Amino acid sequence: VVSVTQAIRPGQNGRVEFKGAGWQASSDQSFEPGDRVVITGLDGIRVTVTAVSSSSAADQEALS
Repeated sequence: VVSVTQAIRPGQNGRVEFKGAGWQASSDQSFEPGDRVVITGLDGIRVTVTAVSSSSAADQEALS
């Protein structure tokens, strides 16, 4: 689970913080700064994120 630091909109990259570093992030959903999201993919220096669900949060914690 990571924090959104710059708003993410469908078709418009935002930013998240993961392990102390800022990453470009994209999603088919909208998120505001401070929202908690889950990384679902990596494409170069951009991550794909989605909303946190109880099962995805447990999966992400296992990867940390």
